[in-house]
Amino acid sequence: MKTEFLSVIIPAYNEAPRIERTLEQLAGYLRAKVSEFEIVVVDDGSTDDTSRKVTLAAQKEPRVRLVSLPANRGKGFAVRQGVVAAKGDVICFTDADLSTPVEEIEKGADGLRQGAPVVIASRRHPGSVISLRQGLLRDWIGRGFNRFVRALLSLPFEDTQCGFKCFSRQAA
Repeated sequence: MKTEFLSVIIPAYNEAPRIERTLEQLAGYLRAKVSEFEIVVVDDGSTDDTSRKVTLAAQKEPRVRLVSLPANRGKGFAVRQGVVAAKGDVICFTDADLSTPVEEIEKGADGLRQGAPVVIASRRHPGSVISLRQGLLRDWIGRGFNRFVRALLSLPFEDTQCGFKCFSRQAA
């Protein structure tokens, strides 16, 4: 992967059970692929041990940073605060469960290099590989909400809710 400064934002609310493993996996991948990076975890007012676990991870990997919000304001607010705190030329965000594999960061950055200001992952893309499917009810509700959002905002995107997106610094 090219050597732009990469910021990866992880919005986190009560992610203590998985955040250490997520940070280890993400940092390991980034160390192997990118010379300059940071991982910004935005703790969205968690009531569990999320902040403490991120702080411990940051002691092992100094490119991990914690932004703590005093109260839960929702994923969109947490992502926005992460973008504001980010220092990178390329800014990606991913969910703490890494439901989109870390290797997709490279595809997101490539899309930006090709001139797209924003790259949006999609479970509906014909090339998508989904190894663990959501339940039928959740899938049905998600598709309905996606249609509602697309109609309300006149968006052309097939999957507005996928938890992985990359932005150029200017677009962010």
